[in-house]
Amino acid sequence: MECAGRGLAFYSYQATQEIVYQGHLAKSLTIKYSNMSSQLDKVINDANAEIASLREKLGATEGEQQNLVNKNHELVTAFREKSKTHQQLQKAYQTLKAQVMASQVQTAASDDAEHTLRTAGAERFVDRLGTGGGIARYPTGRREVERIHSRQKSGGSINSADRQRSGGSWNEKRYDNRGFATR
Repeated sequence: MECAGRGLAFYSYQATQEIVYQGHLAKSLTIKYSNMSSQLDKVINDANAEIASLREKLGATEGEQQNLVNKNHELVTAFREKSKTHQQLQKAYQTLKAQVMASQVQTAASDDAEHTLRTAGAERFVDRLGTGGGIARYPTGRREVERIHSRQKSGGSINSADRQRSGGSWNEKRYDNRGFATR
């Protein structure tokens, strides 16, 4: 009986120790759970705050994007209008340039034809006179061509009042952009 009593005492001691150990384990797990729960709540709150901040930024960015899309649309429209205006101006410039070039070509052709006719007439005159062996002297240098042109265009002698009105003297030559003397 004494042996059985000691066995029961040992068993009750072991059961009590197990209960204390399980109580201590439950208490430490409860503390850990509460700590982890508070940390999880903190993480959730931080995540929610960050999500709210990102949503605000996203809303602001969407508004800014819409503004940029509108501005881009306005710029595209303005570019199209300016491009259309530029094309119209380019077309007008090309037309005007063609007209100016045509008039310059016409003037040059007229001057060249007049020069050729006068030179051909002078050659026949030299041949009829029989001087120079039938060889006419053609102007070869630019100064001689300019001198012929200025005489042909002047129409004879001119008085000083006419010279002042024309804005120049006999020695002044006016040239267009191709180098021809102008009237």
